[in-house]
Amino acid sequence: MSALDSIAWDLSGDAIQMLSESDRRSIGFPIAEEAQRYNPRPIRFASPAAKAEVERSQPYHGEIPADEPLWMIRELNRIDKHRYVVAVPALTMGSQWIDPGVPYEEFTHPLGPLEDGAELARFRFGAPQPEVDMQFRPMIDVALGYRLPAGYVLDRLVEHVEKTLIPRFAPFFS
Repeated sequence: MSALDSIAWDLSGDAIQMLSESDRRSIGFPIAEEAQRYNPRPIRFASPAAKAEVERSQPYHGEIPADEPLWMIRELNRIDKHRYVVAVPALTMGSQWIDPGVPYEEFTHPLGPLEDGAELARFRFGAPQPEVDMQFRPMIDVALGYRLPAGYVLDRLVEHVEKTLIPRFAPFFS
């Protein structure tokens, strides 16, 4: 969001120098999923052409507004405010135990968050085995409380800002 707010700041041009601190803090990049909820107040100091371009970039102009990168950025920003990011093990999403080369009869692992000292997995061997080296390659996921559409990665959101939005607004930067 701060990259988008920087765009809004730059769109305000020379007016920035004459604004009160309160007005400066109110500058931001508005994002709306529905046309009737669009509020251009945060870009009120931008030129009419720049305001029009911000409005044209809104998610509600897309086929599925909730899937538009700009809306996802807004949602992730909303979720992130005043919250903490939780790293959770994603054992079923691709973590793997390297085959020890010794046959085993049963393998289980717990689901859910891990606690300090928690058992990661249990292997049951049919016959006693000398030392077995069970190497683990964990996969870690980040829980945000918001699920991006399948196959959507955060890099696409950053790429959207870098390759679509910044060039779109570059002509307005002073």
